[in-house]
Amino acid sequence: MKKAVAYTILFILSFLFFVYTTFPYTIAKEALVNKISKATSLQISVRDLGPILPLGFSLGNVEVKVAGEEKGIEIEKLDVAMTLWKLLLLQLAVDIEMEDKNGGVFDLSGAMGIIDLIGGSFFPKAIELKAEQFDIGPFATFGLGKGKEAMRHQAMVADLIEKFGVSGLLTGNVDLALDASNIANSKGEVHLNLKKGVLKIDPSLGMADQAFEKALVKAQLKSGRLTIDGRSGIKSQGLLLDIGGGINLRQNPMQSLLNMTMTVKLDRGLKDQFGFVIDSALGGRNGTLNYKISGALGQPIFSKL
Repeated sequence: MKKAVAYTILFILSFLFFVYTTFPYTIAKEALVNKISKATSLQISVRDLGPILPLGFSLGNVEVKVAGEEKGIEIEKLDVAMTLWKLLLLQLAVDIEMEDKNGGVFDLSGAMGIIDLIGGSFFPKAIELKAEQFDIGPFATFGLGKGKEAMRHQAMVADLIEKFGVSGLLTGNVDLALDASNIANSKGEVHLNLKKGVLKIDPSLGMADQAFEKALVKAQLKSGRLTIDGRSGIKSQGLLLDIGGGINLRQNPMQSLLNMTMTVKLDRGLKDQFGFVIDSALGGRNGTLNYKISGALGQPIFSKL
């Protein structure tokens, strides 16, 4: 009986292993890319797709672009893997690791209870992020392209967005331990820093690029509230962006309540060039915008102060 059980298990494991390693990944890659591209209206290309043992897959040379834009997100390597031993503990743990062309790494992982998922709860048990010299330039370009598309009705703002870009190397970590049964037990911290950050300005404007003196996001999660450190924000020669306040967590993450403030202030050459756009199109005053961000995380409300 022991031999019969052992051979049966060996057969099943061998069968799954060979199915996993001989799966037609090229065909699956094309089908997956086409489906996502149609669903998101994005231009997506992937050169390689292959397996990661024991459970996962690896993508090589991934490129994502907004339709009509020349540049987009370029990822040298993207790995998605599941933690097998956590599956045995009835937890779905997924790790996503990206590597840029210069070897920078962005690693995001999260864990959710399988029983909770079956019950309709999508509250994660843990969120961890580690970044080391990861180039955010392509992501900033992608985000600005999406912002330009969203602001088509505001021609001046769309033109303003087109004149700027951001580059820099993201370094830091996020470590959050979450408790859906008692939000007050949730705890953790966020500390992300953009090194060598630069605000890039179109040469046609006759202005030099601006290096960030500070580009920092720091926050602490305690008693169910994520509080942003007062030192968080961005500062360069002509730009100041301050953020404050925090987020009160709820069992449904997208219903977490926002209570934040944001100030955007232009100075020097940036104010001379774009202050009137900020004032006339966005309702600012003297090149300065003050916003309160409230409502649910899934549907934030921006109101001028």
